[in-house]
Amino acid sequence: MDKEFAGPIGRDEADDDRFTASDRSGVPGQNQNYSTITANFTGGQGKTLTGMLVRQALADAGVAVKLVSIDTQAGSGERSKLGLMHPETQDLAISPDMGVLTETHGEMLLDHWDGFASVLRGRNFVADMGANVIGTMLEWARVASPVRIMGGRPVNFLVVTTKEEQSVNDALRVIDAIERTRDAMAIGRIGVVMNESRGAFSEGAGHVARLREVVTRNNYPVITLPFCNSFSQADSFSIARLRAMTYAEYQKARGIAEELTAMRQLDRIHSWIDGAVSAIRDAGFAPAKIA
Repeated sequence: MDKEFAGPIGRDEADDDRFTASDRSGVPGQNQNYSTITANFTGGQGKTLTGMLVRQALADAGVAVKLVSIDTQAGSGERSKLGLMHPETQDLAISPDMGVLTETHGEMLLDHWDGFASVLRGRNFVADMGANVIGTMLEWARVASPVRIMGGRPVNFLVVTTKEEQSVNDALRVIDAIERTRDAMAIGRIGVVMNESRGAFSEGAGHVARLREVVTRNNYPVITLPFCNSFSQADSFSIARLRAMTYAEYQKARGIAEELTAMRQLDRIHSWIDGAVSAIRDAGFAPAKIA
């Protein structure tokens, strides 16, 4: 079992005068930006799903979004999961181990990661960060201080976790790593996504209690993604495609015999997506929907 992690020490935002309160929170001021990185040290927690939901929330508000997938698999000729569903996604290949490579090729590794700086310079990107590279990226940021080239535009983080103890403990570890990178990187809002696809977060579980304590102490916004059986069966489709599907298109794509069955499923999926997108807006990771 993984060693328990209590979570990051509380921080005092009054001590951080690098950005305005608006910039720190990710709420747009003159440096309007809704860039978001999804993260956890554990894979398969719903980071790609969360990224697509953020993209949808931004699209609903008329914001043009750049999608980026960052993983060690990128560049191998195979598309990322996000890239398969959104062909416009930029897939970036990243070196997997900062510790190993810095011993003999430190400058090469820093140069390699410097390619990510071009992403950070932009506005309104959503980056799906692989579990095996998020730690490396944060280490690079603490060395390279990309805050110097970000133009004062903050980037937000959404830490995605399911209820399992390892996932929650890894979420706490990545939150701590993100907090330790604040001085080197223009970090705006940090939020926690509680993905209930594997069950609700039990109040009696010690690891969940630790997570809630950290959330409360740091005033992190929480986005809850409730379980939706109809959606879990259709997760090979992008959020944008599911949102735009008609009943007939959904019935044909899923090979469902009964029209009413397809209609009920798609209604539940649309309702689930609308609720998730609304929660993302309420948490401050996207502006209000355009009427």
